[in-house]
Amino acid sequence: MKIHLLLAGLAIGASALYEDQVGKFDWRQQYVGCPTQVQIDRRGKLDRYIVSTAENVVASLSMNTGDIVWRKVQEDVGNKEPKHPLVFSGQKNVICSVSESGKMVRLWAKRDGGFVGQQLLGTVESSHAPFVTTTADTCLVLSHNRAIALSLKDASKLWEVELRKSDWVAARAFDGGFAIVGGLKENNEVHVKWVDTKGMQTLNKILDVNAFNPQKVAFTGSHLVGFWDSTVYALNILSDGPDMKIEAKGVAETVFETFALTSENFVAIRTKSRVHVLDVIKGFSKVFSLPSEAEAVSEYVNKEGKRFLASVHGNRLSLYQVDGDKELLKDVVFDSELKRAPAKQLIIGGGDKEWEFLVIGADCRTDHVVADITVKKAALEWTREEGLTRIGSVELLDLPLSESQAAIETEFAVDEKNILASFAHRIFSQLDQFKKLIARSADTALELALNMKQMKSGSFSDLLNSVRQSARKSHSGGQPLERDVFNLRKLIVATSLGGSIYALDNQDGTVVWRRYIGADIQGFETIEGKTKIPILVQRTTAFYNFDAQIVVAYKRNGIGHLLFLNPVNGKEVDHQTVDNARRIDLLPFVDGDHLHHVITVDRTNQVSIYPKLSADAIEKAPPVHLFDVNSVNGKVTGYRLDLTTNRLTETWAHQLPHWEDSTVVAIAGKPASERTHSQGRVLADRSVLYKYVNPNLIAVGLLAKSAPQLNIHLFDSVTGQIVHSARLPKVTAPVYMVHCENWVAYAYWTEKGRRTEIGILELFEGDEQQHVETFDSEEPLKRPLHVEQASFIFSQGISSMAVTETEQGASNRAILVSLPFGNIFEVNRRILDPLRPMELTPEMREEGGFIPYMPEIPIATEEMLNYNQTVHHVNGIKTAPSGLESTSLVFVYGLDLFYTRATPSGNFDVLKDDFDHILICIVLAALFIGSYVCRKLARNKALQQQWA
Repeated sequence: MKIHLLLAGLAIGASALYEDQVGKFDWRQQYVGCPTQVQIDRRGKLDRYIVSTAENVVASLSMNTGDIVWRKVQEDVGNKEPKHPLVFSGQKNVICSVSESGKMVRLWAKRDGGFVGQQLLGTVESSHAPFVTTTADTCLVLSHNRAIALSLKDASKLWEVELRKSDWVAARAFDGGFAIVGGLKENNEVHVKWVDTKGMQTLNKILDVNAFNPQKVAFTGSHLVGFWDSTVYALNILSDGPDMKIEAKGVAETVFETFALTSENFVAIRTKSRVHVLDVIKGFSKVFSLPSEAEAVSEYVNKEGKRFLASVHGNRLSLYQVDGDKELLKDVVFDSELKRAPAKQLIIGGGDKEWEFLVIGADCRTDHVVADITVKKAALEWTREEGLTRIGSVELLDLPLSESQAAIETEFAVDEKNILASFAHRIFSQLDQFKKLIARSADTALELALNMKQMKSGSFSDLLNSVRQSARKSHSGGQPLERDVFNLRKLIVATSLGGSIYALDNQDGTVVWRRYIGADIQGFETIEGKTKIPILVQRTTAFYNFDAQIVVAYKRNGIGHLLFLNPVNGKEVDHQTVDNARRIDLLPFVDGDHLHHVITVDRTNQVSIYPKLSADAIEKAPPVHLFDVNSVNGKVTGYRLDLTTNRLTETWAHQLPHWEDSTVVAIAGKPASERTHSQGRVLADRSVLYKYVNPNLIAVGLLAKSAPQLNIHLFDSVTGQIVHSARLPKVTAPVYMVHCENWVAYAYWTEKGRRTEIGILELFEGDEQQHVETFDSEEPLKRPLHVEQASFIFSQGISSMAVTETEQGASNRAILVSLPFGNIFEVNRRILDPLRPMELTPEMREEGGFIPYMPEIPIATEEMLNYNQTVHHVNGIKTAPSGLESTSLVFVYGLDLFYTRATPSGNFDVLKDDFDHILICIVLAALFIGSYVCRKLARNKALQQQWA
């Protein structure tokens, strides 16, 4: 009996997806990350780019479409770049990649990405950037000051050689083995070592030089080229041992950068005036020169041995033939967007009349350009927005009102005292809406006529399908960027750590607009160690007579910047710079223009407000309290903001317990827009436990360093009172926490059970409600809080947590967790309930709806929001309410992007998805016509009977 009741309770929360619903309300976009290394593979029928990225991914991209042919996602690096990026080298059939900053080597099949083998090189990161090169049957990896040779057949180790301690390393293969070079910055040494194919050392030489800095060297052929001020150095590492020396030549201008080209023994240097191509063998003689504005330069050598040089600057591309000194393309525009991120890498795909180029921007945007040298034109063939893999912050914003919705709003904005004007305005508004309805109906009828004309047969089923198709096209085609009836369509505004701001349409994930703010920007580091570029919503689109406004906060060269934007079109409204800002936030109240003002707090607790508040707004403003946790000394402080002097006054302070041996791992507050529908919880005996709904409550999680232990403290940010504390022994990271209504849910790893557990802590005032209308933190509690707490076993790991959000808070909440294998799992709040009884009493069975306690949370495939659409390396989950109380919008971001809708309580306020509107309309119309005809026939029959 107990099992049947449990299964019945679990079945209530199931939200399985039908096969025909796949992709209807959700979408996924797959990415590879910010490219760091690119090779061209033209073997076989499909031309491809082989790329490695900063997100530890090796992938193959189609040169024709930009689609992912195959992708190998390796270890998660979070939203921070690894110490050393993934590097790879490939032969005809195999790719050898080195990931985890030199700890792991893996072999992949080049055509299909099949796994060949792997070898673990170490358990710690390499002190220097790893380097890899390949021959026909060997992969040589330089990592952890060692040279390891692996077989390309199965990744088995062939031999290993110890190297001198180095800050940078490189290698080149030659007929007799490998030439390995490295060096230290502090003692200006270059080490050269020759090793034969069996791992035997044949040369070991140390040279003194002051130029070979790892950021200032380039490998071209057998030459290592570096620079120092206005001097260029070169070292031929394949020259005979006794004759090995460093050659130097002065340049008229200071050298800023050096980079290798495709053909051996040629190098390019950047000076203030030009970019020069030098022949290293011929004494650094100048071969070719380009304008200094060139952001990226690349070389291509065709089958005949002819050398070509290309450069890109902004949205303009140039191509030159070096041998004949010909100008094939000169500043050809390939993109209409002017404010592009500067190019950091350019790859030439070659060609005859049509040339292919791959342009990689500083914001990780990847563009494939095709240029025709006969007509001197270039076109952008495809684009990949790889900057979206590094999202720093995201917000889901309402779209503006449609014209008809705005017209309805203006109807009620007319002065009610003037009855005639109000009546006339209402009539004209209704006529305008009727005219638009007629226009939409005409478009639908025209679409239906075209579909019927193309019908293959005159059957009723074909007619019905044509009607459905025309209705679907008229509903979805060419929609303007405006709010729909149920407010399901939103604008996803996201900031990228690559230096761009994106706005996506949540219907299909298309980019509405993008704005580049600079690759040299820095985000703000949270107390959990994550880097964010925060987005603050100052004004939504709820006020149709005002434009929406957001502010994006970032740092450049240590100086804070506030960029005020219109989120609908991306246009800049204002820009402010702030010094020494340690905190940026919004005031909790709005002014007469419905705008939340931005406050910045510096290290002296001086507050700046943007834009400035009026005297009337200051007079009417409610008290403003701030809460601060110092991660350095463990001090928790509460402040009150004085809007007249713009200073913070300390109101209370606490020292976190056992701070010397602890670290803050999580801080969770409540969203300002959160709604609580029910103030109480009805129990089995029909008594009520009233919720402790404190909007000022902050949850702080502390993890002990010596003895594994998690301490959770709930602070009232206004009074500083510790409302409740919980201690969980033998707990280690990772720890995740969410805070909603009167409960806090947290996930952690327990060493005792060696598993992931999810705990929940729920606060109640008791059977009497103290705060009926509004909550007042300064009013003392009349009785101690009633606290319920429980833990549940979760059989999978967790990488992120979030809570669903609805407009009124009437639907059941659900906790969304991202799993390591790429799924998003929905845990219904009824399952994660500390009041679940150990056994069902007769009263509970009579009332129904109670689920007995079970220590493990079952993992049901029906509860996977993304079914088989895996999302790798999830960095965060963002939820937002819609106009339907049953529906919460969910956006998941990481290496991939995924958007869907969650309905924890089911679709109780909307018709089923498979409800056939067209068929029911046809049936109703047929019944109406049939009743009219029958009425007519009955009347005629009655008349005939009277005359009979």
